[in-house]
Amino acid sequence: MTKCLYCNKSLRLIGRTRKNGKEIANHNGCDWKDRKYHKKCFKELKDIQDTFIMGLKWAEQNGGDEETMKKKIKEFTELWGLEKLL
Repeated sequence: MTKCLYCNKSLRLIGRTRKNGKEIANHNGCDWKDRKYHKKCFKELKDIQDTFIMGLKWAEQNGGDEETMKKKIKEFTELWGLEKLL
């Protein structure tokens, strides 16, 4: 099992391993291979990202340069294991 990149706890299969879970109705019964976060963790990370973006926009309006903004976005995506912003 893979681990959530936000809380570092294991990602349970969506299906019968959850309480009252049902069989996954796909050809092999497997979960998504590219899932990286729990639903709750994804929502929390999205809120963090939204706050981060608002701060960058504020900084840009108050004289921040574009290179610094790009660098900050790259650092943010690397910190949270994102390929792109959510």
